[in-house]
Amino acid sequence: MVTWLHPAKAIIQFPDKKSAKDWYNSDAYQAILPLRDEGMSSQFHLIELLA
Repeated sequence: MVTWLHPAKAIIQFPDKKSAKDWYNSDAYQAILPLRDEGMSSQFHLIELLA
């Protein structure tokens, strides 16, 4: 596995908390998790913005 000197970050915006959880738990995303985990170490953080 390659270790990057500067970790990459990705921010994905969803219309609401339920949409984010539905995406993360979807069959399609769960199917590719093993590929993602082979290629990198990652964490999922759900941040809710308050208006």
